[in-house]
Amino acid sequence: MLSIWVSSIAISFWLGTEFASKDGDFQNALPQPVVPTSKAKNGLTPSPIVHNDSVKAKNIIPSAELQQSPHGEVMALPPNLRRAMKASGLVERLGAYLDAVRAMDAGNAELVIAAFEALPTGYGRHLEMKLLMRSWATFDPVGALAYANEKLDAKSERRFAVAEALAEWASLDSQAAFNWAKSNNDGKSGDNPLLAGVIKGVAENDLQAATEMFFDLPNGNARWQASNHLVQKYVELGVDEAIAWAERIPQDEQNFREVLLGQIGSQIARKDPGRAAKWSDTMEAGDGRNRIINTVLGQWVGKDAKAAADWSANIEDAGTRQHAMTQLTSYWAVRDPVATAQWLNDFPRSTEMDPVVGAFVSRISGRDPAGAVDWARSIVDQKQQDLALRQALTAWRRIDKNAAESWTELNAPHLR
Repeated sequence: MLSIWVSSIAISFWLGTEFASKDGDFQNALPQPVVPTSKAKNGLTPSPIVHNDSVKAKNIIPSAELQQSPHGEVMALPPNLRRAMKASGLVERLGAYLDAVRAMDAGNAELVIAAFEALPTGYGRHLEMKLLMRSWATFDPVGALAYANEKLDAKSERRFAVAEALAEWASLDSQAAFNWAKSNNDGKSGDNPLLAGVIKGVAENDLQAATEMFFDLPNGNARWQASNHLVQKYVELGVDEAIAWAERIPQDEQNFREVLLGQIGSQIARKDPGRAAKWSDTMEAGDGRNRIINTVLGQWVGKDAKAAADWSANIEDAGTRQHAMTQLTSYWAVRDPVATAQWLNDFPRSTEMDPVVGAFVSRISGRDPAGAVDWARSIVDQKQQDLALRQALTAWRRIDKNAAESWTELNAPHLR
């Protein structure tokens, strides 16, 4: 009967997914524990954090849960899991699974775990895995972490599961979560990736404390991973808050600063590309500024290409302006090559415009190689012109070899 019951769950959850296919300054920054007081839908108060192995990391359903009744029938499953098995639609199944993990405690954890394990492994059950780890960590974080480390696939699930369990634990008892992360760092080095999950959880209740923890981290994987969580949190607060946080990034850590500025710029640009553009105007010329320009234009072109074009053409620094106009042309020509060509015609031929025109040639060669050849000839620098012409002519030969070779013989025999 055990195998029949497990198979039933597996089939039910498979169908549901098939159609949806964290001593020093660092420790001082830790906030005080938060005691959970909210109630789940079934009226049960979530269990407090306990430091034990009350739920072992094993894939076994207790036989007591599956004993037969005097009538020879399998004893009834918990209501939430029974609904999950019987639900006919994805929303109903996910709703029932959510109810089950909300009511999860030491007494029924094995059943909820079994339901999760019946799902196909991999990224397809990422949401269900996150819910499981979050709920489990409210009453037995050590057991949840042991399960994640022992049972989940290292390539597709383990890191995410550990991060979620640590995040939930840190949101309730940041000191305990920090101590566990410190004791279980495999590398035993200053860089402890486990602390990224701790910072994520602390940020849910105390963003300032999480920020202080973040800046105390040495450069490494933990810092890179934690930055993703904090960027999202600060952008959610508002553009000005995100920019103020970005200004705190150490100037002497150039690579880290540039990448992080790019992440922040990308997030801000999604909400308000004009505001992100103005922010970039306050920066010194360089790779960090160019990263933000790239993300700004990538978002802005789809919303207001003319405004993006006007801003690009009016950037004061010549090198930055050239970079921006080149990027704009590369993005815009894909969406609207005619409007892009009309805009380019407003500028006289110059070496500053050569890379911009070259980007346009690259974008339109596949669609209009003859037109791309004409645009390539407007490039002033001979080496850049030849490079653009070769690209356009190659594309032209695929469409009309005779015409392309005739033009080459008459106008650019050195490119034969």
